Amino acid sequence: MYPQQPFVDAANTPILRSAFDLLVGPGRWHPCRSMGIFPVRFPSTEDPATPAGIST
Repeated sequence: MYPQQPFVDAANTPILRSAFDLLVGPGRWHPCRSMGIFPVRFPSTEDPATPAGIST
């Protein structure tokens, strides 16, 4: 987890908070206080691997 301020700030920008209000209703979103990992997958002709590196 990444509780450092830059990560918390990035997850709670005014634009994101507005989007969350549209999705769940004004004032119902609880701000994120830490961030986890973000697996990124790119197009490939090979089978994708899970974050643990096990083929699916």
